[in-house]
Amino acid sequence: MKTLAAALCLACFTHIAQAECDKNADKLIKAYSEHLVACENNTLVWRNGERQLYDDGKQKTFDQLLEQADVEDMFAFPYPVGANSYAPPAVNVDAGRIRNEEFFKRMYGATKDEVKNNLITLKWL
Repeated sequence: MKTLAAALCLACFTHIAQAECDKNADKLIKAYSEHLVACENNTLVWRNGERQLYDDGKQKTFDQLLEQADVEDMFAFPYPVGANSYAPPAVNVDAGRIRNEEFFKRMYGATKDEVKNNLITLKWL
């Protein structure tokens, strides 16, 4: 009986660890194709071979989302569209406010100098 219980627990943890990525992960890969190549088993794969957890599977309060967001959490609140798209957001419902800092540091640089090296000059037309 203990062996069966242990096997079931292991199966549950294995399932969680190998959760599939969702359509939002696909959108990130499409939008940031110069940085991301895939999302496999709940892990973003960066072009340089590094990997990053996509979804930690935790339910979070708004404050926890602000402080401990995983990449999947960045999609917690959809951007409004249509006639109400310019209305002030409801309390603790603010699209774009939830950010995974590691994700953006990997992309744009983790230090001031790394960010500076990634800047480009644009002609403003």
